[in-house]
Amino acid sequence: MRVYRLCPVYAPDFKYGGSVVADYELDKALVRLGHEINVITTSDDSENVGSRVIDGVAVTSYRSSRPLYALSAFALVRAAYKLFRTRSQVDIVWIGGVWNLFALLIPIFCRLLKIKYCISPHGMLVPLLIQMKSSFMKRAMLGFGLRSNIKHAHFVHCTVDSECSDVREVVGADVKFFVMPLCFDLTKFDVKDATPELNDKLRIGFVGRVTRKKRLDLLVESISLMSKCDRGRLEILVVGTDVEGLYDRSQKSFGCGEITYLGELYGDDLVELYKSLDVFVLTSESENFAISVVEAAYCSCALLLSRNVGVSTFFVDGQSMLICKLSAEDIAVKLRLLLHDRSLLCGLKIAAKQVSNQFSSNNFDHELLLKVINEQS
Repeated sequence: MRVYRLCPVYAPDFKYGGSVVADYELDKALVRLGHEINVITTSDDSENVGSRVIDGVAVTSYRSSRPLYALSAFALVRAAYKLFRTRSQVDIVWIGGVWNLFALLIPIFCRLLKIKYCISPHGMLVPLLIQMKSSFMKRAMLGFGLRSNIKHAHFVHCTVDSECSDVREVVGADVKFFVMPLCFDLTKFDVKDATPELNDKLRIGFVGRVTRKKRLDLLVESISLMSKCDRGRLEILVVGTDVEGLYDRSQKSFGCGEITYLGELYGDDLVELYKSLDVFVLTSESENFAISVVEAAYCSCALLLSRNVGVSTFFVDGQSMLICKLSAEDIAVKLRLLLHDRSLLCGLKIAAKQVSNQFSSNNFDHELLLKVINEQS
């Protein structure tokens, strides 16, 4: 199978979030199974511009300025030209994200050339998120042609059922979905199946881009509600890009000295962080899948998640995770429980690791994906 992936950013630009990791990990798994993947993308880092092969994936990256989803017109033209020249050899065009020129214009070109295309929204077609940022621009894109492009796609790839509901609410009911959880190469973590060790202090991690929807402020406030004695037994580490200064604002409001902001971590540094944690917390208002949850679970972290985190549907409350409400009071209650019940903490860590194994690329069902791609439109 030959796939052309078109996306605004790609590996090794992992600083731009989970969608980059999701596309890259899927492509890497497909290449390992003998498929051909060609990627056209952009980068604002001159070192990443040009053609290269990354883990068997052929990547051509063109220079682009940011904001994140801006694309160079040159990349768009080159993608169209390449599709035109190889149209008889392409099985499907896979478009990553929706708020970019690839998603707005390339599907029209694909329909003219009778090339199948699919779109991965990556959790961006959520009513709440559309209202939170650049609402006018996004609604204009939907009206200009994006909505039609999504409806005419061979399929829209969603990772959880809740994402399908969000897309229907934004686009309409007549969309063909293919629900397939993400898969990852988890061997980089080199984690052994053994009884996890517990730290003297409860070590809590928050990993991800620090944006309004992540609600880091709730975690910070929850710590301020705990007793001085309990707070002394906690250590909270925050990792991620804080472009909006939300961490500093939260700290000024609640002043929790137990929390340390580490900034961005990647590669081995991030792996070592996961391995050192007791608890991983994600209190998002909206989260499509949350790759960091799978990574943390594979490293035997107990999980404290809001129900709005898509991947939470694969875990069981009270057995392989704890669910918290979007309130500082409830988060504080759950943290106290994990702090004082070591048996529960250990059980959650073991169970989370077991559940996370299903997301390994070794278990990836590519035959089902091929069947969906080969179906007649």
